Amino acid sequence: MRNALNIFCEYVENLITLKPTDTEWSLIERICQYLNVFKSIFIILEGESYVIFSMVIIGINMLLDRLELWAMELDNKPDGDEIDENILNSMQAARDKIIKHYERTNWMYCVVLILDPRHKVETFFNTSSGKELQIKAIKHFKDIFKAQYFRATANS
Repeated sequence: MRNALNIFCEYVENLITLKPTDTEWSLIERICQYLNVFKSIFIILEGESYVIFSMVIIGINMLLDRLELWAMELDNKPDGDEIDENILNSMQAARDKIIKHYERTNWMYCVVLILDPRHKVETFFNTSSGKELQIKAIKHFKDIFKAQYFRATANS
């Protein structure tokens, strides 16, 4: 779309000042590279005739891992520039937002994976985010199971 947009901005007199510079096009291209991962996960989830909750969880964990990896790469980049800094800040904000909402109920998400016969506990080993959640989720799951089981057996 770069050529078409440039021609359009040059053709319409009022838009010439809005024509993206080479630096802005570079930023757009780099951002698109990162957004392709989000697009890929969205396409996978969209392709299902009905979205399976466990697939959403796996997608979130994959996004978190990818955001962490990119952030480390950009943070350790010796020749980083202002664009890298802006992208890094955006990735950290995206990661923080996802984690903020994810942490509120992540143990339930993990229980869904444990109970899904296609995934079980093995799914946690696919991402580093999942590995961190595994111990907490299984402990929480066992605590709830014991509390419910012992309450049910005491009432029988």
